[in-house]
Amino acid sequence: MTNLAEELKHLKHHVNYRADRQQVVAACSNMMDVPAKDRDWFVKVLPEGNYRTADEVVSALLRKL
Repeated sequence: MTNLAEELKHLKHHVNYRADRQQVVAACSNMMDVPAKDRDWFVKVLPEGNYRTADEVVSALLRKL
């Protein structure tokens, strides 16, 4: 599985939504199966906000590319 697939799976299954940025980052900071550089990017890029679904998190990240 690719890193992206692992990261998306984590967002879908390991974050309790409704979640704000801090809650999403906290849930994702332990993604030991994801390279540190990808975790660091995620923390740096994810904007402040309240997220209702994993899709909203992904959309917010894609807007930052």
